[in-house]
Amino acid sequence: MAKEERKGVRALTRDNLVGMKVIDGDGFLMGEVKDVAFTVGRLDLVLIVKTKEGDKEVPWGDVQAVGDFVVLKPKAAPAAAPTPTCPPCGSPFVYVEQYKRWYCPNCKKYV
Repeated sequence: MAKEERKGVRALTRDNLVGMKVIDGDGFLMGEVKDVAFTVGRLDLVLIVKTKEGDKEVPWGDVQAVGDFVVLKPKAAPAAAPTPTCPPCGSPFVYVEQYKRWYCPNCKKYV
């Protein structure tokens, strides 16, 4: 195998991909590549993956690596909601679970 191929720089044909097992970003078997298609309206590829729940389209941008398997990128964790700030002083509130209320340590008041 050429050095460039080991680094993941290689051309893949449809025949190479069809039948490959697809591993999701959590390391579980998602299914098997059934086909490769173009996205209508923009130049993008999708994998048609046969799963237990039916066929799913996986954008090529979600693919992390292709070797013996197609490995998908891990899903990004949802962004945490920003901590609200106190309108009078601008300090971040602290949530007090015991009272189920927000508290401003600077103003020493519950909201």
